[in-house]
Amino acid sequence: MKTLSTSLAVSMALIALAASEPARAIDAKAISPAVCQPYTSVALDPALLRIRADGIANNYDTYRYVICPLPKDADEAWGTAEGVVQVWFRKGGAAPLSQNQCTMTAGWAHYANLVSMTASATDNGDPVGAVSFDPTAFPVGNDNNAVLVCRIAPKHKLETIFFMEGEFTETNI
Repeated sequence: MKTLSTSLAVSMALIALAASEPARAIDAKAISPAVCQPYTSVALDPALLRIRADGIANNYDTYRYVICPLPKDADEAWGTAEGVVQVWFRKGGAAPLSQNQCTMTAGWAHYANLVSMTASATDNGDPVGAVSFDPTAFPVGNDNNAVLVCRIAPKHKLETIFFMEGEFTETNI
């Protein structure tokens, strides 16, 4: 019974502390490629296009496409974000990293503010490179949806999707 009372007292103290002042944190998300899906109408061999938490490996001899959601906090507007969206790739085959490409689309088609941008991965001789997008190029609005469609070169791997929101996030909402 004493353990229950102690636990209750500690819980109440933590709740009071959290309610005393809003907690804020700069928000960065590393999004697992496991949320992505193949972007094709053809059935794919899961052994050749491996989608796992640590990345998407394209073991095919041809390019493969995936579509990935890009979750964003409601308190961060796309058109005013000071952050960055990056998709990181790892070279595994003969194709240069610049053959990995993504298109980011954000906005609402209903309101005629749908914007798409396409970029290729950087290739400076390193085994990894990133496709980068500047969120300020997209329509302003907290409720805009966003999605990435990425082309993965043969024998390459999409390793992670990184989204840095430049605004503070309320962590106790």
